[in-house]
Amino acid sequence: MSTTLVKRRKRRVHLYLYSIRIKIGKFSVQVTDLISLYTKNAWVKELIKSIHNLPNTSIHLKGLSGSLPAVLGATLHKLSDCTQVFILQDKEEAAYLYTDLLSVLNSKQILLYPAIEYQAEQKASLATSSNLMRNEILQQLRQNDSISRIIITYPEAIVTQVIGQESLTKNTWSIQPGEKIILAEFINKLIEKGFEKVDFIYEAGQFAVRGGIIDIFSYANQLPYRIELLGNNIESIRTFNPSSQISIESIQKALLFSYTGPFNEEVSYQSFLNFLPSHTVVWFKDYEIVLSTIKNKHQEPNTNTQRSKTSKNAQEISAVNNVVYENVDAWEQNIQEFTCIEFGSRSYLEPKLTIDYKTSPQPNFNQQFKIGRAHV
Repeated sequence: MSTTLVKRRKRRVHLYLYSIRIKIGKFSVQVTDLISLYTKNAWVKELIKSIHNLPNTSIHLKGLSGSLPAVLGATLHKLSDCTQVFILQDKEEAAYLYTDLLSVLNSKQILLYPAIEYQAEQKASLATSSNLMRNEILQQLRQNDSISRIIITYPEAIVTQVIGQESLTKNTWSIQPGEKIILAEFINKLIEKGFEKVDFIYEAGQFAVRGGIIDIFSYANQLPYRIELLGNNIESIRTFNPSSQISIESIQKALLFSYTGPFNEEVSYQSFLNFLPSHTVVWFKDYEIVLSTIKNKHQEPNTNTQRSKTSKNAQEISAVNNVVYENVDAWEQNIQEFTCIEFGSRSYLEPKLTIDYKTSPQPNFNQQFKIGRAHV
């Protein structure tokens, strides 16, 4: 039977995190201070207790307005070591939530997982920034599932399957400062793995050599690596901007991922859900929209393949349809392995717990700050 917790004190909560400071009455607080306040909140404590006591179940949070979902997610990130995945209704909503979370946490563990991008040429599609972001997140999840992360995404991003963990591991190797390499052998290995040697790199899958400097643009990172050699030893590794050539950050390990493409029969594929740690909490704005998107995408292939039989890309489109798109039944079965939180106006799952926050949207007070303060 579902349990409902209703807020007893009748007050309105307005949380829109677009400014650095928020003035409440006579007090001025940092946006980040809100997290400290919410860590002591009875609703939040009840939510975290429920997540730990009711694993692999569903919870419905009603009455969340403004940026309250971001604040709750950030608070849970502070108080718990679980990974969180927010699945919003569309790309725009995901971007707003991503911005809200960054304004509160400013953490490298806040990640935006975008939809895959296809272009006319197979190689070009793999080198787009969206696909590099996806690969980078998969690599992070593969390496360490004990780190608490918040991943924000949307239905169009999760309907496509990803390279399997076995294939990902097989096609990835790492290098780090202090490691000894033979330059000629290293170059041959890059070529064997499918990297293209160029004068100046500008997209993933390329590398360039100038004296004791090797630039490599891996499929596992949004920025290319610059490797400086001292003799046969790697002296330093930095990421850099390929347009300005300015160094961004020194790193202790570079992951080189030689992704061969989404249509390679030798590469295995699986659901994005299979990469998530077992203690993951999945937030849904509208669970039904996610299922509808998966069903529609899974039904598209036959139509697309029929229309494209006379084109050169007919075989590729068929391969995409058969390999990349999720199966809705399998996806629904996989999602049951995680704790699911629905925070929209309606609940599709059968919640074991319902918490009603009874918050209201911020009114438009047109610079009449007395009215604004009255509604805080």
